[in-house]
Amino acid sequence: MTLAPKVKKIVTRPVLRFEKEKPFYVRVLAAMFTGAIPKQRPGSSRAPVAPWFVDVTNLDDKSEATLPVHPKLKEALEKAYPDESYVGKCFSITAKTRQRDKQFTPFHIAEIEDPDAEEKPAGEVLTPIASKRR
Repeated sequence: MTLAPKVKKIVTRPVLRFEKEKPFYVRVLAAMFTGAIPKQRPGSSRAPVAPWFVDVTNLDDKSEATLPVHPKLKEALEKAYPDESYVGKCFSITAKTRQRDKQFTPFHIAEIEDPDAEEKPAGEVLTPIASKRR
C-alpha cells in the first residue's frame, strides 16, 4: 500500500534558481519579503544585506516555490507595479547574461496572461435588464 497523505499546510517551499537566458513562468502569490541577514564574512568591510524573496507558483509544473529576488528585479517590479499590485499576476522572468561593462545582471520581465483564467466566449453580448421593456 502506498501512502498518499493530504497536505494540510506547506511549511517550506523549494527555492528556484535562475539560469542565464532561461525564462521562468510564474504567478506571484504574495508580496516580496526579506530573508534572514547572513553573518558578516571575516575580513569584509561591508555589512551583509538581507536577501529578498517572493512566493510563486511555477506555471510549468504548478508547484509552489520561493524565488530569490535580485535587487534589480525588485526595483523593476516595484516601479512598474506600485503598492504590491504584482501579487496575483503572472510573469515571464529571464535573467540575461551580464555584459562586461555592467556591474549588474539585467532581467527581462513580461506580464503574461494567466493560463488558468477562464476564457469568456467571444461575441457573446448581454442585454441589460433595464432595456428589456415592452
